[in-house]
Amino acid sequence: MDFFKLKYIAMCYFVLGLRSMFISPFFFFLGIIIPAIRRRLALEKASFNDDLRRSHGESTYLFEVSSEGELEQALPLMIKFMEDNCLVELLYCSDSVALKVEKLCQKYPQNLKAMALPLLRYSFFNGGPFKNIARWSHAKTVVLCRYDFFPELMMLGHQSSRRFILISASLKSKYLTIKKSWWSRLWWKTTYSFFDGIVAENQLEENHIVELFNTSSIKNYTLRVPRIKERGEFSKETIQKLIGEKFFSFLTDEEKKSSVVFAQFWPYEASLMTEEFVQGVKSGDFRFFLAPHKLSEESIIEVTKILTEKFYIDPYVIKKGVTANELEIFVRDFSKMPKPVLITVPGVLCELYQYMDHVFVGGGHGRSVHSLLEPYLAGSFVYCGPKVYRSSEFDYIRLRNEDNPVIIEKMTDFFPLLSEKLHFSQEKSHFNEEKESCEFEEIVNFVRADK
Repeated sequence: MDFFKLKYIAMCYFVLGLRSMFISPFFFFLGIIIPAIRRRLALEKASFNDDLRRSHGESTYLFEVSSEGELEQALPLMIKFMEDNCLVELLYCSDSVALKVEKLCQKYPQNLKAMALPLLRYSFFNGGPFKNIARWSHAKTVVLCRYDFFPELMMLGHQSSRRFILISASLKSKYLTIKKSWWSRLWWKTTYSFFDGIVAENQLEENHIVELFNTSSIKNYTLRVPRIKERGEFSKETIQKLIGEKFFSFLTDEEKKSSVVFAQFWPYEASLMTEEFVQGVKSGDFRFFLAPHKLSEESIIEVTKILTEKFYIDPYVIKKGVTANELEIFVRDFSKMPKPVLITVPGVLCELYQYMDHVFVGGGHGRSVHSLLEPYLAGSFVYCGPKVYRSSEFDYIRLRNEDNPVIIEKMTDFFPLLSEKLHFSQEKSHFNEEKESCEFEEIVNFVRADK
């Protein structure tokens, strides 16, 4: 073991000692007066199927995910192991996935137990209000997804009795910084050296990791692919359940025009809707749907106002809990007067892509583009802004299709580029089932391998 790795381990235990003896108890006092800390402490108190103590030996796996995006990436492996009757443990960091985790534990009561990562309740001791994940977990294999290199997780995986795996590994925007800075490179190389195996997000990320860290036990696979494919296969049932049968029939009408959707839309992207675009929607040249990134009441009001100002008419709004009668009125009115359709139903965008011909994915003119993989795998023509440097999904697609996604440098250029492809129908799905199945099985076996 090299000198820097020993220093890394010593630093981790020093930080954990401070948290255990001083910081965690202090947070309990802060929780009395600070609501945000009080909510976090309440989240960390909850756990699901915590009494599950079946003896599965080496067939036990611990997954740690930060938020919903990482959970979606870890789920294909988790489900595979649970269907093979293995015990899976799950630690999650963000409260945004708590409800989904609870539903998963209800679905797999004999194979899954879960707990919020005890960032504020951490202690060397496991009892009372404090928690120690090393004592909670019985897993022989610890799997981190993408990041969350917290000291307690790094030391848990470093234990000689456990195999330590990193999935969906991606340096992306950090690559150039790491390459130029010897200190940054040393830090990340030491961090990555703790893992017994690494699954990179794609081939480009694997190349970067091998180049910088000389890693040998590494493969690459985009773990979101099987999950997106599964959601696509059940898109009809999901849309019928979350929106309604009438809306699904509307989407799949054989006489419908091309469908265009602005997905993960931000208000600053309103310039996409030029006068020519607006006229195309009003004249029924194509159907226009819009799904905002934020679904808060304030955000929906703001987006509705933008559409009203652009089109001089209120949009149709498809919201959660819409009734069959309301959908019937919507379909009837749309046939008489085409106008924008604002969709505010959560958890249905991936399924809607299966029926959209052209998808503009938001965020690329702001901080960073959102998920491109879902519409691409659905076979849609995909468009986005230029901020793709943080998107490993963009790299995945470009390695397979140099013409997709179409980069929109200036938002006012969108409609001319759209017009060139507007009357082309949706492409065949970019999913090679046999190839993906073989690659996924290879990753499963890689994670399962003995230490």
